[in-house]
Amino acid sequence: MQRGELPLERSEKIYTYVGDLLVYRSLTTFRDDSFFKLSLPMNVLVFTTSVTAPEQISEVKPILKAVRSIKEWNFDLEDCDKILRVVANDLSPRFIEGLLQNAGYQCLELAD
Repeated sequence: MQRGELPLERSEKIYTYVGDLLVYRSLTTFRDDSFFKLSLPMNVLVFTTSVTAPEQISEVKPILKAVRSIKEWNFDLEDCDKILRVVANDLSPRFIEGLLQNAGYQCLELAD
């Protein structure tokens, strides 16, 4: 793909009637969605938690995976603070704290 060129796969013109009105719309499909992805700054958020066992991580996993802004996350159960690290863009630490607290776990952001 050359500079300034859209990654078009195909483009179609579609005319349909809505009542007595003829409506035109253009249907465009792209080869991939990379053209539309923005590079947003990623933040690493670090929390102390009350999650102490792999079984508990399994309970929290679907909750964290459901948040599209979270790109990566992991627990360090060997650390005395039972650390949760979250890599995300544009996500409040209070939001993560609320997710875990609603699941029944303590969660508090660690200061830098």
